[in-house]
Amino acid sequence: MQLPDQNELDAMTPMIRQYYELKKQAQDAIVFFRMGDFYEIFGEDALEVSPKLEIALTSRERGDKNKIPFCGVPHHAAKNYWLKLLKLGYKVAIADQVEDPKEVKGLVRREITQFFTPGTICDLDGLEQQQPNYLISVCEDPKNRQWCIVVMEVSTGEVRCSNYQDEEQLVELVAKFRPKEILARKFYHEDLGHLLAAQIQEFNINIEQMPEAPLRNELIQNELFSDVFGHGGLDSHPCGKVIGGKSVVAASIQYLKELKQQVSQFNSIRPIVEQNTMNLDETARRDLEIFETTRRRQMEGSLYKEVNCTLTAMGSRLLRSYLSHPLLDYNLIRQRQDSVAEILKHPDTLNDLRSSLKNISDLERLATRVANKMISPRELAQINHTLTQTAQITKHLDGTVKADLLVSQLAQLTNSKTIKDLLNSAILEQPNKLGNGHEVFCRNYDPKLDEINDLAQNGSDKVAEYEAMLRAETEIASLKIKAHKTFGLLIEVTKSNLAKVPDYFVRRQTMVNNERFITEELIELNEALISAKEHAVVYEHELYVKLLDQLAPLAAILQLTAQAVAVIDVFQSFAWKAENHAYCRPQTSRTNQLQLKGSRHPVVERFVGSHKFIPNDITISQDKPHLLITGPNMAGKSTIMRQLALTSILHQIGSYVPATEAKLPIFDRVFTR
Repeated sequence: MQLPDQNELDAMTPMIRQYYELKKQAQDAIVFFRMGDFYEIFGEDALEVSPKLEIALTSRERGDKNKIPFCGVPHHAAKNYWLKLLKLGYKVAIADQVEDPKEVKGLVRREITQFFTPGTICDLDGLEQQQPNYLISVCEDPKNRQWCIVVMEVSTGEVRCSNYQDEEQLVELVAKFRPKEILARKFYHEDLGHLLAAQIQEFNINIEQMPEAPLRNELIQNELFSDVFGHGGLDSHPCGKVIGGKSVVAASIQYLKELKQQVSQFNSIRPIVEQNTMNLDETARRDLEIFETTRRRQMEGSLYKEVNCTLTAMGSRLLRSYLSHPLLDYNLIRQRQDSVAEILKHPDTLNDLRSSLKNISDLERLATRVANKMISPRELAQINHTLTQTAQITKHLDGTVKADLLVSQLAQLTNSKTIKDLLNSAILEQPNKLGNGHEVFCRNYDPKLDEINDLAQNGSDKVAEYEAMLRAETEIASLKIKAHKTFGLLIEVTKSNLAKVPDYFVRRQTMVNNERFITEELIELNEALISAKEHAVVYEHELYVKLLDQLAPLAAILQLTAQAVAVIDVFQSFAWKAENHAYCRPQTSRTNQLQLKGSRHPVVERFVGSHKFIPNDITISQDKPHLLITGPNMAGKSTIMRQLALTSILHQIGSYVPATEAKLPIFDRVFTR
């Protein structure tokens, strides 16, 4: 965007000059400029986004001979508009009023209080439930000539870091993670744009500038890293030693801080590829249609869609991760299968599990909002309701299942009782947003708030009580307390009763038929009633801040609870699929023998109908390690090849498989075309 020069700025109104000063800070972000009850968008930003947001474009005087285009949205609905822009790949800067207009003469000061970018969204309304939202940072360590990649999921706190060998591997990793943003040093942007041209267009990826200071200055690097992850290097994290990793992680943190994003949710740095997992490359994922169909790039018709019987957002994302990283470890595969088998032994438990899981919110992402103290009262109520359901899950499974992996997940669920008790006592079951003073916190949570709200909401009762007391004390039965626009509350006494008026009544107004008075108590009551609601709103906010301060250190417990729920959800999904679609538990062969009886393609079977799909028996052994399949077009050659590959992947994520009997070795790679 071309900004006006100084001479042009000098001719503009103070407010428009202020806008351009903030636009200079925001650079290519769309600025939402707060003006009273609206957010205004000016200039080229307005011309760009008004048709995309479907809002009317108009113009206003800017102080010189020209007008400036603008459009606006109500402040209470602005979030919906900026989330829409983020989904379209735009960046957004929020310029809020940081002074009270009532207390300022002249122009209200505004500052950019928040940046939003497609790769750093934390708001649940702006995120796809079943998919992660990645930000990737790439950089070459100049000393060692080693490339490093850092993958971050801001909404969940996931961080991964590894070295990669060449640009071909980078293309593979970008295709795998499908980030919304990539951070790179400025001089590398053009080359990166050419290298990833296809992915940038297909996945709508933004390339942003990586901060230089953490890459050049070791003191800054160490400070940024230790502020988030504590003292110690990458060696202390599961990712282990990564050349250049610490500097790239620090630069990523710096980028988030420059966007005024919180980083409290990040705890641990994992490797890009977990140990004992298969490297399932992009070619295999694409040709086997693991996550989307090849032709239409739709989830419908993919293996993921077919086997996904999860009921929570966390579970669906974990299943996606399982399918991306099939296991190579015999014991881990067996542990997952044991968990599925345990659930299948108890059909009633499976039904109860599903009833509880379907009422669980996205606790993993809500935990991040707790850690960053950005969570709303309604979202806290969602957490409270979710923790009620996790307690039910514990009841369903505790004492019923014996599989080690399930038992360990149940142990994690019990750790959130402290949070549950706190939320139960604090937050209403269906709270409103902050700002009303009485629609967030439970009665008896804070006596002072109850007292203030009693006064604010029951002011007329207080006035009636005082009026009754004065009548009894003065013996003036017709005495009334009335509200006056100028004087506030006044005591009205007819002239026939003036002789009974006590000395502490102070005359305020003389009328034809009566006199009006005030008392010290009435003045205090009047002031209390006027300020009570405002006081309730202020005190409610103070209490909420204190509550978030209490909850923030407990966010890690919520994250562990979310992870446990996700694991249980995936296992019940495997069990449900096996129970309802005749999947069997595969044996794991230690001799490279493969034997399938009644094998089916999980996706094709559903599309053509199980009664039309002809199952296949497949045997491969050390004596006969190959199969040569011939036949005319559309005879099923590709289908049987793919169903064998898909069955192998399902086996190695711990799932049951579509067959009547199955015995499979552990494959370290899958190749197909």
